[in-house]
This record gives sequence, C-alpha cells and structure tokens, in this order.
Amino acid sequence: MDLIDTKFKGYIDCIIKIPYKDDYKYWVLDWKTSNGRGWSSDKQRDFTTQAQVILYKYFWGTKNNIPLKNIQCGFILLKKLKTVGKPCQLVKVSSGPKNLEKSRKMVSSMIKTVEKQFFLKNRGSCMFCEFKGTEFCR
Repeated sequence: MDLIDTKFKGYIDCIIKIPYKDDYKYWVLDWKTSNGRGWSSDKQRDFTTQAQVILYKYFWGTKNNIPLKNIQCGFILLKKLKTVGKPCQLVKVSSGPKNLEKSRKMVSSMIKTVEKQFFLKNRGSCMFCEFKGTEFCR
C-alpha cells in the first residue's frame, strides 16, 4: 500500500529550519507534557510513539520536496513540575530508512485491518471509550 496516496490529517506542532552549509536542515517536533522526571527509557524507545513523528517527517518532507536526510525529528517534553534548570527535554527519534519503512508497514497494516472491519479491542481503555455498551462494542 502506497501511503503517499492515502489522505491523512495531522498537526505538526513545530518545524525548525536551520541554515546548514549551502542548504537547510529541519527539525519536525511534537510537544508532549510529562511529569517532572520526563519519560522513562521504555517510553522513549516505544516504537508506536516514535512512529508519529517519523511519519510526520515522511509526509511533510515528501509534500515539500525536502530530502528526508535533511530532516530530523523528535519530541519536546514540557515538564509539568518545575524542574530546576530543565523545564523541557528533547527526545530525539531515529528516523532513518529502516524505522521509516517499519512505520509505513505499521500504518498500512492498521488501514488494512480497518478496511476488513476487524477491530481489536483494548480492554484497558474501556472506561474512556465512547462506544462502551453500544452495538459497536462486541
């Protein structure tokens, strides 16, 4: 499945354009709030979380004809508690060809699953689900 022909809607929080030699480098960033300690190492390595900004990089770079090698991506954690000297933290995301392909395959798989009307339930989220107790919750 070619994702570039699929319509997506998303909001990139921040793009920074930095002069670099005779060209530019870019950062695609997403703001997240966290507690005063930031994210655990497991959360920082969580691929499902990382895929968000990897795909932002891919779609934005492709749409704007910017070589993907000129784009880095990550998260800026805005710490809720006042941490002395460090109210923000940059979490860099490795977004090379392997992780991009893995992200694209993950989204393609999700789309195919929905098209087949096969919906996985996350029972841990039932209390927040708008479909709880309806005909759509089987």
